[in-house]
Amino acid sequence: MALKIVPISLRGANAYVRDHHRHHKPTVGHKFSIACADGDKIVGVAIVGRPVSRHLDDYWTLEVNRLCTDGTRNACSMLYAAAWRVARAMGYKRLITYILESEPGTSLKAAGWKCMGKAGGLRWTGARCPETDLYPAEMITYLKSLGEELPFTLFIATDYACIPFTEETDCDAYVIPMESLKKDFLRFHIPEEKLKPLGIPVSKQFSQKESRREAIEKLGLEEDKHYILISGGSMGAGHIEQIVEYLLEHYKNEEKVRLIVLCGSFQKLYDKLKAHPSQKVIPLNFTDQMPDYLKACDLYLTKPGGLSSTEAAVAGVPLIHISPIPGCESKNLKCFKNRGMAIPAVKTKEELFRALDALDSEQARETMIRNQHKWIPEDAAGAICRFVEAKTGKKL
Repeated sequence: MALKIVPISLRGANAYVRDHHRHHKPTVGHKFSIACADGDKIVGVAIVGRPVSRHLDDYWTLEVNRLCTDGTRNACSMLYAAAWRVARAMGYKRLITYILESEPGTSLKAAGWKCMGKAGGLRWTGARCPETDLYPAEMITYLKSLGEELPFTLFIATDYACIPFTEETDCDAYVIPMESLKKDFLRFHIPEEKLKPLGIPVSKQFSQKESRREAIEKLGLEEDKHYILISGGSMGAGHIEQIVEYLLEHYKNEEKVRLIVLCGSFQKLYDKLKAHPSQKVIPLNFTDQMPDYLKACDLYLTKPGGLSSTEAAVAGVPLIHISPIPGCESKNLKCFKNRGMAIPAVKTKEELFRALDALDSEQARETMIRNQHKWIPEDAAGAICRFVEAKTGKKL
């Protein structure tokens, strides 16, 4: 009889793992489980959930946490292939698993999987954690499931997208960046009555009225220079050195241009740029004067992080997005691009040069700033506070 893929509950899958897996115990949870059946007999199961490694838990990746069969021919490869089809249909971008070094991976190869190399080390941690942390919301959800009495709970989205696993949370209200994103959250089964399009909150310093001259004076910069601010995030990430070289090439005949590069905690990048032969390059480590630098600069190049992009829009700065991480950042980039709030330059030098040329005119820069002010509320924090006060009857 031909093998077929059938649904199975986590309890049923775990029971099969308990009886058939050579070295692993049942799992605590899952995103979905599937079984391979030969007629009425289950001959194998796959349990798919979030990656065990925090380094890989980027909200777009799932992991085959358990897979075992009774030895039936082709059952393993059928389960691996079906698991990827299901994960992809759910919107995930990547599905991973692990095998022992002594195993050939024949079933994975037959299902079209690729070996990406050895797993890195004995600890399930990485240098990077996911940018967006759902842990507080998940703890609130867990406490609610225990019947704990909690105060009014608020989920504030800081990306222009609904990240996967938001559907696992249960807060009293969900503040989202804009009305048009409701459909994304509804797709993840967040109740519409809980969605509040109030914006992403940023410090009041970004919206305070301060002239370019005042900001330049406060920072001790030269008033007759044109400043381009470059940031790769708090860790100085992205291809910043290459971007700097492209900008120097583009502005080689512009003596008044200066490149202020925010290196964050990336000391190696700071040291390299500090020793750069061009006087146009000004590297900085961490700064608590980001609002002033935004208001002093004529152009801002940054990764499309939700908060950093919102800060730039509230400050009213012409914006070019660089080096997006697939997932939330690529969705942020798309949101800003489609509304004329930023220009992407993510692939080639020529793309960056076109973006720079597009923002060369004062009219183009003013149009972008008008679009930023049209779509991004400058006082989202105040709106959120007023909403919470109305819901709780308490003054914040």
